[in-house]
Amino acid sequence: MSLRVVLSKSNELINEKQQSSPESHRILAVKGGSASLFCCPTFEYIGCKSEQKFLHYRMKQAIQAVAQVLKQRNRFVLTTHVNPDGDGLGSEVALAEWLADRGKQVTILNHSATPEFYLFLDPHGRIKKFNEQEDASKLAEADVIVVMDTNHTDRVRAMEPHLLKSNAVKIC
Repeated sequence: MSLRVVLSKSNELINEKQQSSPESHRILAVKGGSASLFCCPTFEYIGCKSEQKFLHYRMKQAIQAVAQVLKQRNRFVLTTHVNPDGDGLGSEVALAEWLADRGKQVTILNHSATPEFYLFLDPHGRIKKFNEQEDASKLAEADVIVVMDTNHTDRVRAMEPHLLKSNAVKIC
């Protein structure tokens, strides 16, 4: 499988779901700030002598854009896929701690409750199960929404319409 990378300076979400194949429904996005990076499974090569150099250049830009967003924004919502596993939960908790140490306001919301055998990953009880009536406003008010361990927005289930509607910078 190859990789298509599109770099955009606009804050508009590029909708890769308009393509018909299931592989094209993958969205990896850094949206907002001075640059946006969107990836889907076909490689489009623009003006570099090698695919590797092109990807290295674009990934460096993406990392810089994410770092800028994490530094400049204050209200974060973190989430992961339905039926979360250790990868998603551990990533949420680690990023939440890192952001909180920098004075950021962090909320962790997941569609599914944390499985009992993963509760040890969240000793402070930061991870909450999404409740539409109570939590939709948190997505609407967030400066940044980070979706961990998946690049398919439909994997956040009941949170998806609120996530897509939010004006927050989205990092998936």
